[in-house]
Amino acid sequence: MKHFAAFLVVGILLFSLSACSEAAEKPAVGDKLVNVPVTTLDGTKTTLAKLLKGRVVAFKFGTTWCGWCTKQFEEFEKAKKEYGDKVAFLDIDVNEPASKVKAHLKRHKYSTPTVLDPKGKAAEKYNVQGFPTLLIAGHDATVLLRGYYVPFEKFKPILDKAVAAAEAAKKK
Repeated sequence: MKHFAAFLVVGILLFSLSACSEAAEKPAVGDKLVNVPVTTLDGTKTTLAKLLKGRVVAFKFGTTWCGWCTKQFEEFEKAKKEYGDKVAFLDIDVNEPASKVKAHLKRHKYSTPTVLDPKGKAAEKYNVQGFPTLLIAGHDATVLLRGYYVPFEKFKPILDKAVAAAEAAKKK
């Protein structure tokens, strides 16, 4: 009986841990993007869906103090030069005031559009566990990539396929 109880406890713990890890990855690859409220740098309230409507998108949750977030910004800047308007790039800055974010953008000369998640509610809905959290989605809002820092060379093939699919869908 003791062995059965021990196996039961271990089984419950393993099941609980797997459920936690699944929740941490949502929305995962294959899921649809979650629409969340965000605030523009000038204070206008909007939603992620309005900003990214029907486009191939690459966005990240980050902060000004995160070194890897700054590196991801640099990768977005490279990608923007290649894709232009074919891909919507967006930075979602979490829990920081607009003044600090604006100063950071100016100091680094970043042109990637940036919005604020002032209370971290969008990051919570996306189960952000660390910074930067990067998501890429197709024109139909299906998540194609979810990860942390990802160099442009690694996410470029995903964007290439997503852009081709979006262009094919427009022709239909």
